[in-house]
Amino acid sequence: MIRELAQTVTRLPAANYHTLKAIVMHLGNVMARADVNKMTSHNLAIVFGPTLIRPAKETPLEAIENITPSTSIMEKMILHREHIFGSESMAESSARGET
Repeated sequence: MIRELAQTVTRLPAANYHTLKAIVMHLGNVMARADVNKMTSHNLAIVFGPTLIRPAKETPLEAIENITPSTSIMEKMILHREHIFGSESMAESSARGET
């Protein structure tokens, strides 16, 4: 599943890819302080998954039905961010002009 997710995000338009990468990498940093802020990968995924991973158009019922899958995908992205997006920091990407 992680390999497929990595392949999927590379098909995003460049601006969307880099924005998602920046957000997910930041969420990884937030998660690293979960002992202080209580924001585990799952808690972060609950907050950000339904907002970031959703179809362009969906009914209210579809939005509710999509909460669990979008949360699961978001949590996987946070936990496996280095594999999905590479381990390069955003500062290194920015220095090369990629963001």
